[in-house]
Amino acid sequence: MRQPPPPTHARSRPRARRGLVAVLSATALILAGLFGLATLPGKAAADASDYTQSAVATSQSQALISFTPATASQYVDVHYLVNGAGQQNFRMTQSGGTWTRTVDQLTTGTVLTYWFTYEKNGPQYDTPQFTYTQGSAGTSTTGGTTGTTTGGGGGGAVPDTIPLTLTNNSGRGDAVYVYDLGTQLSSGQQGWADAGGGFHAWPAGGNPPTPAPDASITGPAPGQTVTIRIPKFSGRVYFSYGQKLVFKLATGGLVQPAVQNPSDPNRNILFNWSEYTLNDSGLWINSTQVDMFSAPYAVGIQSPSGTQTTGHLKSGGYQAVLNALRAQPGGWGGLIQTAPDGSVLRALAPGHGIETGALSTTVLDDYINRVWQQYATSTLTVTPFADQPGTRYFGHVSGNTMNFTDPSGAVVTSFQKPDADSIFGCYKLLDAPNDLVRGPISRTLCAAFNRSTLVANPNQPDTSDSGFYQDAVTNQYARAIHAQMADGRAYAFAFDDVGNHESLVHDGSPQQASITLDPFS
Repeated sequence: MRQPPPPTHARSRPRARRGLVAVLSATALILAGLFGLATLPGKAAADASDYTQSAVATSQSQALISFTPATASQYVDVHYLVNGAGQQNFRMTQSGGTWTRTVDQLTTGTVLTYWFTYEKNGPQYDTPQFTYTQGSAGTSTTGGTTGTTTGGGGGGAVPDTIPLTLTNNSGRGDAVYVYDLGTQLSSGQQGWADAGGGFHAWPAGGNPPTPAPDASITGPAPGQTVTIRIPKFSGRVYFSYGQKLVFKLATGGLVQPAVQNPSDPNRNILFNWSEYTLNDSGLWINSTQVDMFSAPYAVGIQSPSGTQTTGHLKSGGYQAVLNALRAQPGGWGGLIQTAPDGSVLRALAPGHGIETGALSTTVLDDYINRVWQQYATSTLTVTPFADQPGTRYFGHVSGNTMNFTDPSGAVVTSFQKPDADSIFGCYKLLDAPNDLVRGPISRTLCAAFNRSTLVANPNQPDTSDSGFYQDAVTNQYARAIHAQMADGRAYAFAFDDVGNHESLVHDGSPQQASITLDPFS
Protein backbone atom coordinates (compact mmCIF):
# COMPACT_ATOMS: atom_id res chain seq x y z
CA MET A 1 0.00 0.00 0.00
CA ARG A 2 2.46 4.58 2.47
CA GLN A 3 0.32 3.01 1.04
CA PRO A 4 -1.32 0.13 -0.10
CA PRO A 5 -6.26 -3.21 2.81
CA PRO A 6 -7.97 -0.87 5.71
CA PRO A 7 -8.02 0.47 8.86
CA THR A 8 -11.65 0.17 9.52
CA HIS A 9 -13.95 3.14 9.51
CA ALA A 10 -13.17 5.84 7.05
CA ARG A 11 -10.46 5.55 4.53
CA SER A 12 -9.92 3.26 1.63
CA ARG A 13 -6.17 3.59 1.90
CA PRO A 14 -3.99 4.37 4.89
CA ARG A 15 -2.06 7.55 5.15
CA ALA A 16 1.38 7.56 3.71
CA ARG A 17 4.25 6.37 5.85
CA ARG A 18 7.06 8.71 6.59
CA GLY A 19 9.96 6.57 5.56
CA LEU A 20 10.15 2.89 4.81
CA VAL A 21 12.15 2.22 7.94
CA ALA A 22 8.91 1.33 9.67
CA VAL A 23 9.01 -2.17 11.07
CA LEU A 24 6.72 -4.76 9.56
CA SER A 25 4.42 -4.64 12.55
CA ALA A 26 3.42 -1.18 11.30
CA THR A 27 3.75 -2.10 7.65
CA ALA A 28 1.37 -5.02 8.03
CA LEU A 29 -1.33 -2.59 9.14
CA ILE A 30 -0.51 -0.29 6.25
CA LEU A 31 -0.86 -3.16 3.80
CA ALA A 32 -4.01 -4.29 5.48
CA GLY A 33 -5.22 -0.74 5.19
CA LEU A 34 -4.76 -0.96 1.45
CA PHE A 35 -7.23 -3.75 0.92
CA GLY A 36 -9.49 -3.56 3.91
CA LEU A 37 -8.35 -6.54 5.87
CA ALA A 38 -6.46 -5.47 8.98
CA THR A 39 -7.25 -6.07 12.60
CA LEU A 40 -6.04 -2.87 14.20
CA PRO A 41 -4.45 -2.47 17.62
CA GLY A 42 -7.17 -2.62 20.23
CA LYS A 43 -9.34 -4.89 18.09
CA ALA A 44 -9.68 -8.65 18.01
CA ALA A 45 -10.85 -11.11 15.42
CA ALA A 46 -14.55 -11.87 15.65
CA ASP A 47 -15.72 -15.19 17.07
CA ALA A 48 -17.87 -17.35 14.79
CA SER A 49 -20.71 -17.48 17.33
CA ASP A 50 -20.87 -13.73 17.88
CA TYR A 51 -23.29 -12.76 15.12
CA THR A 52 -25.26 -13.56 12.01
CA GLN A 53 -25.20 -11.35 8.91
CA SER A 54 -26.73 -11.18 5.48
CA ALA A 55 -26.93 -9.13 2.31
CA VAL A 56 -30.28 -9.18 0.50
CA ALA A 57 -31.44 -7.42 -2.65
CA THR A 58 -34.45 -5.22 -1.88
CA SER A 59 -34.80 -3.93 -5.44
CA GLN A 60 -32.94 -4.06 -8.73
CA SER A 61 -30.69 -1.23 -7.54
CA GLN A 62 -30.56 -1.67 -3.75
CA ALA A 63 -29.30 -4.22 -1.24
CA LEU A 64 -29.80 -4.40 2.52
CA ILE A 65 -26.82 -5.46 4.65
CA SER A 66 -27.85 -6.77 8.08
CA PHE A 67 -25.89 -7.68 11.19
CA THR A 68 -27.37 -9.25 14.32
CA PRO A 69 -24.96 -9.65 17.25
CA ALA A 70 -25.51 -12.40 19.80
CA THR A 71 -24.66 -9.88 22.52
CA ALA A 72 -26.09 -6.36 22.28
CA SER A 73 -23.61 -3.95 20.67
CA GLN A 74 -23.25 -0.24 21.35
CA TYR A 75 -22.41 0.28 17.69
CA VAL A 76 -21.77 -1.62 14.47
CA ASP A 77 -19.92 -0.21 11.46
CA VAL A 78 -20.05 -1.73 8.00
CA HIS A 79 -17.24 -1.30 5.47
CA TYR A 80 -17.62 -2.25 1.84
CA LEU A 81 -15.99 -2.11 -1.58
CA VAL A 82 -18.00 -1.85 -4.79
CA ASN A 83 -16.44 -4.05 -7.46
CA GLY A 84 -13.22 -4.08 -5.45
CA ALA A 85 -12.71 -0.33 -5.17
CA GLY A 86 -13.81 2.85 -3.42
CA GLN A 87 -14.16 1.69 0.18
CA GLN A 88 -17.17 3.12 2.02
CA ASN A 89 -17.62 3.05 5.81
CA PHE A 90 -20.82 3.68 7.74
CA ARG A 91 -22.33 3.42 11.20
CA MET A 92 -25.28 1.04 10.82
CA THR A 93 -28.83 1.76 12.04
CA GLN A 94 -30.16 -0.41 14.87
CA SER A 95 -33.72 -1.66 15.28
CA GLY A 96 -34.85 -4.59 17.42
CA GLY A 97 -31.31 -5.85 17.92
CA THR A 98 -30.46 -5.94 14.21
CA TRP A 99 -28.22 -3.38 12.54
CA THR A 100 -28.84 -2.50 8.89
CA ARG A 101 -27.46 -0.42 6.05
CA THR A 102 -28.94 0.05 2.58
CA VAL A 103 -26.56 0.24 -0.38
CA ASP A 104 -28.05 1.84 -3.46
CA GLN A 105 -27.12 2.67 -7.06
CA LEU A 106 -26.31 -0.99 -7.75
CA THR A 107 -26.70 -2.80 -11.04
CA THR A 108 -27.09 -6.50 -11.74
CA GLY A 109 -23.72 -8.17 -11.29
CA THR A 110 -22.28 -5.52 -8.96
CA VAL A 111 -20.07 -7.22 -6.36
CA LEU A 112 -19.94 -5.92 -2.79
CA THR A 113 -17.08 -7.01 -0.57
CA TYR A 114 -18.07 -6.11 2.98
CA TRP A 115 -17.11 -6.63 6.62
CA PHE A 116 -18.08 -5.29 10.02
CA THR A 117 -16.58 -3.69 13.12
CA TYR A 118 -18.72 -4.14 16.22
CA GLU A 119 -18.58 -3.44 19.93
CA LYS A 120 -18.96 -6.24 22.46
CA ASN A 121 -18.71 -5.51 26.18
CA GLY A 122 -16.23 -2.68 25.53
CA PRO A 123 -13.70 -4.04 23.00
CA GLN A 124 -14.12 -3.74 19.23
CA TYR A 125 -14.07 -6.77 16.96
CA ASP A 126 -13.54 -7.11 13.20
CA THR A 127 -15.27 -9.79 11.14
CA PRO A 128 -13.88 -11.57 8.09
CA GLN A 129 -14.86 -10.26 4.69
CA PHE A 130 -17.98 -11.43 2.87
CA THR A 131 -19.08 -11.04 -0.74
CA TYR A 132 -22.47 -10.32 -2.26
CA THR A 133 -23.45 -10.10 -5.93
CA GLN A 134 -26.45 -7.97 -6.82
CA GLY A 135 -29.14 -10.01 -8.53
CA SER A 136 -32.90 -10.05 -8.48
CA ALA A 137 -34.89 -8.77 -5.50
CA GLY A 138 -35.06 -11.16 -2.58
CA THR A 139 -31.77 -12.97 -3.18
CA SER A 140 -28.59 -12.76 -1.21
CA THR A 141 -25.09 -14.01 -1.73
CA THR A 142 -22.89 -13.98 1.32
CA GLY A 143 -19.43 -15.46 1.50
CA GLY A 144 -19.94 -17.20 -1.81
CA THR A 145 -23.19 -18.95 -0.84
CA THR A 146 -26.84 -18.05 -1.16
CA GLY A 147 -28.66 -17.02 1.99
CA THR A 148 -27.56 -15.89 5.43
CA THR A 149 -24.26 -17.00 6.93
CA THR A 150 -23.02 -17.10 10.48
CA GLY A 151 -20.00 -15.13 11.70
CA GLY A 152 -16.63 -16.62 10.92
CA GLY A 153 -17.51 -17.40 7.33
CA GLY A 154 -16.22 -15.48 4.38
CA GLY A 155 -16.00 -18.03 1.66
CA GLY A 156 -13.45 -20.80 1.57
CA ALA A 157 -13.38 -21.10 -2.23
CA VAL A 158 -9.93 -19.49 -2.32
CA PRO A 159 -7.23 -22.13 -1.69
CA ASP A 160 -4.62 -21.68 1.02
CA THR A 161 -2.00 -20.87 -1.63
CA ILE A 162 -2.20 -19.86 -5.27
CA PRO A 163 0.53 -19.78 -7.93
CA LEU A 164 2.33 -16.53 -8.70
CA THR A 165 4.26 -16.53 -11.97
CA LEU A 166 7.13 -14.08 -12.33
CA THR A 167 8.22 -13.35 -15.90
CA ASN A 168 11.52 -11.61 -16.61
CA ASN A 169 11.07 -9.36 -19.63
CA SER A 170 13.41 -6.73 -18.21
CA GLY A 171 16.14 -7.21 -20.78
CA ARG A 172 18.73 -7.18 -18.00
CA GLY A 173 21.27 -9.93 -17.44
CA ASP A 174 21.40 -9.61 -13.65
CA ALA A 175 20.31 -12.37 -11.34
CA VAL A 176 16.88 -11.73 -9.83
CA TYR A 177 16.01 -12.37 -6.19
CA VAL A 178 12.42 -12.58 -4.96
CA TYR A 179 10.98 -12.25 -1.44
CA ASP A 180 7.44 -12.86 -0.18
CA LEU A 181 7.17 -11.09 3.19
CA GLY A 182 4.14 -10.25 5.27
CA THR A 183 1.64 -11.18 7.93
CA GLN A 184 -0.02 -14.58 7.96
CA LEU A 185 -3.72 -13.78 8.16
CA SER A 186 -4.71 -16.94 10.03
CA SER A 187 -2.32 -16.31 12.92
CA GLY A 188 -1.31 -12.66 12.74
CA GLN A 189 2.34 -13.74 12.76
CA GLN A 190 4.90 -11.87 10.71
CA GLY A 191 7.31 -13.78 8.52
CA TRP A 192 8.11 -14.90 5.02
CA ALA A 193 6.93 -17.54 2.58
CA ASP A 194 9.19 -19.93 0.70
CA ALA A 195 8.75 -20.84 -2.96
CA GLY A 196 6.16 -23.47 -2.08
CA GLY A 197 4.07 -21.06 -0.04
CA GLY A 198 5.23 -22.43 3.30
CA PHE A 199 5.18 -19.87 6.11
CA HIS A 200 8.18 -19.14 8.33
CA ALA A 201 7.80 -16.80 11.29
CA TRP A 202 10.55 -14.27 11.90
CA PRO A 203 12.71 -15.00 14.93
CA ALA A 204 12.99 -12.41 17.66
CA GLY A 205 14.84 -9.24 16.70
CA GLY A 206 17.19 -7.11 18.69
CA ASN A 207 18.34 -3.60 19.51
CA PRO A 208 20.30 -2.76 17.45
CA PRO A 209 18.53 -4.76 14.73
CA THR A 210 19.94 -8.18 13.92
CA PRO A 211 20.24 -9.81 10.45
CA ALA A 212 17.07 -11.55 9.29
CA PRO A 213 17.17 -15.07 7.87
CA ASP A 214 17.78 -15.23 4.13
CA ALA A 215 14.26 -15.34 2.71
CA SER A 216 15.30 -14.95 -0.93
CA ILE A 217 13.90 -17.08 -3.73
CA THR A 218 15.79 -17.43 -7.01
CA GLY A 219 13.93 -15.40 -9.59
CA PRO A 220 13.56 -15.89 -13.33
CA ALA A 221 16.51 -15.64 -15.70
CA PRO A 222 16.21 -13.20 -18.62
CA GLY A 223 13.31 -14.21 -20.85
CA GLN A 224 12.24 -16.95 -18.45
CA THR A 225 9.50 -17.50 -15.87
CA VAL A 226 9.47 -18.83 -12.32
CA THR A 227 6.30 -19.89 -10.53
CA ILE A 228 6.04 -19.80 -6.76
CA ARG A 229 3.05 -20.16 -4.48
CA ILE A 230 1.79 -17.33 -2.31
CA PRO A 231 -0.15 -17.98 0.92
CA LYS A 232 -2.94 -16.07 2.59
CA PHE A 233 -0.85 -13.07 3.46
CA SER A 234 -1.05 -9.34 3.72
CA GLY A 235 2.39 -8.40 2.52
CA ARG A 236 4.86 -7.56 -0.18
CA VAL A 237 6.63 -9.37 -2.97
CA TYR A 238 10.04 -7.74 -3.35
CA PHE A 239 12.35 -8.34 -6.29
CA SER A 240 15.93 -7.14 -6.72
CA TYR A 241 18.47 -7.20 -9.52
CA GLY A 242 22.07 -8.30 -9.09
CA GLN A 243 22.17 -8.33 -5.28
CA LYS A 244 20.12 -9.72 -2.46
CA LEU A 245 18.31 -7.21 -0.28
CA VAL A 246 19.38 -6.64 3.31
CA PHE A 247 16.67 -7.16 5.91
CA LYS A 248 17.06 -6.84 9.66
CA LEU A 249 14.90 -7.57 12.66
CA ALA A 250 14.25 -5.04 15.40
CA THR A 251 12.42 -5.80 18.61
CA GLY A 252 9.20 -4.69 16.91
CA GLY A 253 9.58 -6.71 13.73
CA LEU A 254 11.13 -6.51 10.28
CA VAL A 255 12.98 -3.34 9.31
CA GLN A 256 12.05 -2.31 5.77
CA PRO A 257 14.44 -0.65 3.30
CA ALA A 258 14.60 3.14 3.68
CA VAL A 259 16.52 4.21 0.60
CA GLN A 260 15.98 7.92 1.19
CA ASN A 261 18.59 7.35 3.90
CA PRO A 262 22.05 7.38 2.22
CA SER A 263 23.38 4.91 4.81
CA ASP A 264 20.66 2.32 4.21
CA PRO A 265 22.32 -0.96 3.07
CA ASN A 266 19.85 -1.23 0.18
CA ARG A 267 20.53 2.30 -1.10
CA ASN A 268 22.62 1.11 -4.06
CA ILE A 269 20.54 -1.96 -4.95
CA LEU A 270 18.02 -1.87 -7.80
CA PHE A 271 14.76 -3.27 -6.44
CA ASN A 272 11.02 -2.78 -6.24
CA TRP A 273 7.97 -4.43 -4.72
CA SER A 274 4.29 -5.19 -5.16
CA GLU A 275 1.78 -5.30 -2.32
CA TYR A 276 -0.91 -7.93 -2.05
CA THR A 277 -3.49 -9.48 0.20
CA LEU A 278 -4.83 -12.98 -0.39
CA ASN A 279 -7.67 -14.13 1.84
CA ASP A 280 -10.94 -16.05 1.68
CA SER A 281 -12.53 -13.21 -0.30
CA GLY A 282 -9.93 -13.21 -3.04
CA LEU A 283 -6.72 -11.51 -4.11
CA TRP A 284 -5.83 -7.82 -4.21
CA ILE A 285 -2.48 -6.97 -5.77
CA ASN A 286 -1.06 -3.63 -6.85
CA SER A 287 1.74 -1.95 -8.71
CA THR A 288 2.87 0.84 -6.41
CA GLN A 289 4.88 4.02 -6.82
CA VAL A 290 3.83 5.65 -3.55
CA ASP A 291 7.35 5.53 -2.11
CA MET A 292 9.43 5.43 -5.28
CA PHE A 293 9.40 4.89 -9.03
CA SER A 294 11.90 2.18 -9.83
CA ALA A 295 12.32 -1.11 -11.70
CA PRO A 296 9.19 -1.34 -13.87
CA TYR A 297 6.72 -4.19 -13.46
CA ALA A 298 3.08 -5.09 -13.91
CA VAL A 299 0.73 -7.30 -11.93
CA GLY A 300 -2.12 -9.52 -12.99
CA ILE A 301 -4.77 -11.99 -11.88
CA GLN A 302 -6.16 -14.91 -13.85
CA SER A 303 -9.59 -16.21 -12.83
CA PRO A 304 -12.54 -18.01 -14.42
CA SER A 305 -13.88 -14.63 -15.52
CA GLY A 306 -10.71 -13.70 -17.39
CA THR A 307 -7.39 -11.95 -16.87
CA GLN A 308 -6.77 -8.50 -15.38
CA THR A 309 -3.46 -6.64 -15.55
CA THR A 310 -2.19 -3.23 -14.55
CA GLY A 311 1.13 -1.47 -14.11
CA HIS A 312 2.64 -1.71 -17.59
CA LEU A 313 4.38 1.43 -18.84
CA LYS A 314 4.01 2.72 -22.35
CA SER A 315 6.87 1.94 -24.71
CA GLY A 316 9.73 4.16 -23.60
CA GLY A 317 7.79 5.13 -20.49
CA TYR A 318 10.52 4.39 -17.95
CA GLN A 319 12.96 6.86 -19.47
CA ALA A 320 10.14 9.29 -20.21
CA VAL A 321 9.26 9.53 -16.50
CA LEU A 322 12.88 10.21 -15.58
CA ASN A 323 13.28 12.73 -18.39
CA ALA A 324 10.12 14.55 -17.32
CA LEU A 325 11.45 14.92 -13.79
CA ARG A 326 14.84 16.13 -15.03
CA ALA A 327 13.18 18.71 -17.27
CA GLN A 328 10.95 20.07 -14.52
CA PRO A 329 12.42 23.10 -12.73
CA GLY A 330 12.26 23.37 -8.97
CA GLY A 331 14.32 20.37 -7.90
CA TRP A 332 12.21 17.54 -9.27
CA GLY A 333 15.21 16.02 -11.00
CA GLY A 334 16.83 15.70 -7.59
CA LEU A 335 14.38 12.92 -6.76
CA ILE A 336 16.41 10.61 -9.00
CA GLN A 337 18.95 8.41 -7.21
CA THR A 338 21.86 6.82 -9.03
CA ALA A 339 24.32 4.02 -8.25
CA PRO A 340 28.06 4.67 -7.88
CA ASP A 341 28.47 3.82 -11.58
CA GLY A 342 25.94 6.52 -12.52
CA SER A 343 23.11 4.18 -13.47
CA VAL A 344 19.63 5.18 -12.34
CA LEU A 345 18.22 3.25 -9.40
CA ARG A 346 14.96 5.05 -8.73
CA ALA A 347 13.11 8.33 -8.33
CA LEU A 348 11.95 8.99 -4.80
CA ALA A 349 8.39 10.11 -4.17
CA PRO A 350 8.24 13.86 -3.46
CA GLY A 351 7.56 13.42 0.25
CA HIS A 352 10.90 11.67 0.53
CA GLY A 353 12.35 14.39 -1.68
CA ILE A 354 11.42 16.96 0.94
CA GLU A 355 12.96 14.69 3.56
CA THR A 356 16.27 14.51 1.67
CA GLY A 357 16.26 18.20 0.74
CA ALA A 358 15.87 17.59 -3.00
CA LEU A 359 12.57 19.48 -3.01
CA SER A 360 11.79 22.71 -1.21
CA THR A 361 9.19 22.63 1.54
CA THR A 362 7.51 25.53 -0.31
CA VAL A 363 7.24 23.76 -3.67
CA LEU A 364 3.41 23.83 -3.59
CA ASP A 365 2.92 27.13 -1.76
CA ASP A 366 1.70 29.07 -4.79
CA TYR A 367 -1.12 26.61 -5.43
CA ILE A 368 -1.99 26.26 -1.74
CA ASN A 369 -2.28 30.05 -1.48
CA ARG A 370 -4.58 30.21 -4.50
CA VAL A 371 -6.83 27.52 -3.05
CA TRP A 372 -7.02 29.38 0.24
CA GLN A 373 -7.78 32.66 -1.52
CA GLN A 374 -10.52 31.14 -3.69
CA TYR A 375 -12.41 29.45 -0.88
CA ALA A 376 -12.28 32.50 1.35
CA THR A 377 -15.02 33.91 -0.89
CA SER A 378 -16.61 30.76 -2.37
CA THR A 379 -17.63 27.27 -1.30
CA LEU A 380 -15.83 23.96 -1.80
CA THR A 381 -18.31 21.07 -1.89
CA VAL A 382 -17.04 17.60 -0.99
CA THR A 383 -19.19 14.54 -1.68
CA PRO A 384 -16.94 11.80 -0.31
CA PHE A 385 -19.12 8.74 -0.92
CA ALA A 386 -20.04 7.85 -4.49
CA ASP A 387 -23.09 5.90 -3.40
CA GLN A 388 -24.38 8.71 -1.16
CA PRO A 389 -24.72 11.87 -3.23
CA GLY A 390 -26.73 13.40 -0.42
CA THR A 391 -23.80 13.23 2.01
CA ARG A 392 -22.05 16.52 1.33
CA TYR A 393 -19.77 18.84 3.24
CA PHE A 394 -19.03 22.48 2.51
CA GLY A 395 -15.62 24.07 2.93
CA HIS A 396 -15.01 27.75 3.69
CA VAL A 397 -11.68 29.40 4.50
CA SER A 398 -11.34 31.73 7.44
CA GLY A 399 -7.82 32.95 8.04
CA ASN A 400 -5.52 29.94 8.24
CA THR A 401 -8.37 27.44 8.62
CA MET A 402 -10.72 25.68 6.22
CA ASN A 403 -13.89 24.76 8.09
CA PHE A 404 -16.27 22.11 6.77
CA THR A 405 -19.95 22.23 7.61
CA ASP A 406 -22.78 19.78 7.06
CA PRO A 407 -26.06 20.81 5.38
CA SER A 408 -27.37 22.10 8.70
CA GLY A 409 -24.46 24.54 8.93
CA ALA A 410 -22.75 22.77 11.83
CA VAL A 411 -18.95 22.63 11.63
CA VAL A 412 -17.93 18.97 11.39
CA THR A 413 -14.15 19.32 10.99
CA SER A 414 -11.46 21.89 10.22
CA PHE A 415 -8.09 21.83 8.48
CA GLN A 416 -5.19 24.15 8.99
CA LYS A 417 -3.55 25.42 5.82
CA PRO A 418 -1.41 22.47 4.68
CA ASP A 419 2.19 22.43 3.56
CA ALA A 420 3.70 20.41 0.71
CA ASP A 421 4.82 17.57 2.94
CA SER A 422 1.31 17.14 4.35
CA ILE A 423 -0.07 17.06 0.81
CA PHE A 424 2.47 14.66 -0.69
CA GLY A 425 2.19 12.33 2.30
CA CYS A 426 -1.55 12.73 2.94
CA TYR A 427 -0.84 13.08 6.63
CA LYS A 428 0.07 15.68 9.28
CA LEU A 429 -2.18 18.67 8.47
CA LEU A 430 -4.20 16.44 6.13
CA ASP A 431 -4.47 13.50 8.51
CA ALA A 432 -7.17 11.00 7.61
CA PRO A 433 -8.36 9.28 10.78
CA ASN A 434 -10.55 6.20 10.78
CA ASP A 435 -13.79 8.07 11.24
CA LEU A 436 -16.78 8.74 9.04
CA VAL A 437 -16.29 12.47 8.42
CA ARG A 438 -12.78 13.89 8.65
CA GLY A 439 -11.10 10.89 7.03
CA PRO A 440 -13.25 10.89 3.88
CA ILE A 441 -12.95 14.68 3.53
CA SER A 442 -9.19 14.58 4.08
CA ARG A 443 -8.54 11.89 1.48
CA THR A 444 -10.59 13.91 -1.01
CA LEU A 445 -8.57 17.05 -0.26
CA CYS A 446 -5.30 15.14 -0.48
CA ALA A 447 -6.14 13.77 -3.92
CA ALA A 448 -7.34 17.15 -5.16
CA PHE A 449 -4.22 18.97 -3.94
CA ASN A 450 -1.90 16.40 -5.51
CA ARG A 451 -3.82 16.54 -8.78
CA SER A 452 -4.24 20.34 -8.61
CA THR A 453 -7.98 20.27 -9.27
CA LEU A 454 -9.20 22.39 -6.35
CA VAL A 455 -8.97 25.76 -8.09
CA ALA A 456 -10.57 24.52 -11.30
CA ASN A 457 -13.37 22.48 -9.74
CA PRO A 458 -15.25 23.48 -6.56
CA ASN A 459 -17.02 20.10 -6.51
CA GLN A 460 -14.81 17.29 -5.28
CA PRO A 461 -13.80 14.60 -5.84
CA ASP A 462 -13.19 15.22 -9.52
CA THR A 463 -13.32 11.68 -10.88
CA SER A 464 -12.47 12.58 -14.49
CA ASP A 465 -8.73 12.56 -15.06
CA SER A 466 -8.95 15.07 -17.92
CA GLY A 467 -8.33 17.93 -15.51
CA PHE A 468 -5.63 16.28 -13.41
CA TYR A 469 -2.15 17.85 -13.14
CA GLN A 470 -3.03 20.72 -15.48
CA ASP A 471 -1.78 23.48 -13.19
CA ALA A 472 1.87 24.50 -13.42
CA VAL A 473 2.14 23.85 -9.68
CA THR A 474 1.25 20.21 -9.07
CA ASN A 475 2.65 16.85 -8.02
CA GLN A 476 4.97 16.56 -11.00
CA TYR A 477 6.06 13.08 -9.91
CA ALA A 478 2.51 11.74 -10.03
CA ARG A 479 1.82 13.61 -13.28
CA ALA A 480 4.84 12.09 -15.01
CA ILE A 481 4.04 8.55 -13.87
CA HIS A 482 0.35 8.60 -14.80
CA ALA A 483 1.20 10.06 -18.21
CA GLN A 484 3.41 7.06 -19.00
CA MET A 485 1.20 4.23 -17.71
CA ALA A 486 -0.31 2.16 -20.50
CA ASP A 487 -3.73 2.21 -18.83
CA GLY A 488 -3.26 5.58 -17.13
CA ARG A 489 -3.55 3.99 -13.69
CA ALA A 490 -0.91 4.34 -10.97
CA TYR A 491 -0.43 4.44 -7.22
CA ALA A 492 1.65 7.62 -7.20
CA PHE A 493 0.43 8.90 -3.82
CA ALA A 494 -1.42 7.42 -0.88
CA PHE A 495 -4.96 8.33 -1.93
CA ASP A 496 -4.57 7.86 -5.67
CA ASP A 497 -7.55 5.54 -5.38
CA VAL A 498 -9.92 8.51 -5.04
CA GLY A 499 -11.96 8.17 -8.21
CA ASN A 500 -10.50 4.70 -8.84
CA HIS A 501 -7.33 5.77 -10.64
CA GLU A 502 -5.03 3.37 -8.78
CA SER A 503 -3.05 0.47 -10.28
CA LEU A 504 -4.80 -2.31 -8.37
CA VAL A 505 -6.51 -5.50 -9.52
CA HIS A 506 -8.81 -7.75 -7.50
CA ASP A 507 -10.70 -10.96 -8.07
CA GLY A 508 -12.76 -13.05 -5.68
CA SER A 509 -11.81 -16.34 -7.36
CA PRO A 510 -8.13 -16.04 -8.27
CA GLN A 511 -6.57 -19.01 -10.02
CA GLN A 512 -3.16 -17.47 -10.56
CA ALA A 513 -1.33 -14.19 -10.01
CA SER A 514 1.48 -12.71 -12.06
CA ILE A 515 4.27 -10.18 -11.80
CA THR A 516 6.00 -9.22 -15.03
CA LEU A 517 9.40 -7.54 -14.82
CA ASP A 518 9.19 -5.06 -17.67
CA PRO A 519 11.85 -3.44 -19.88
CA PHE A 520 13.70 -0.33 -18.75
CA SER A 521 13.65 1.07 -22.28
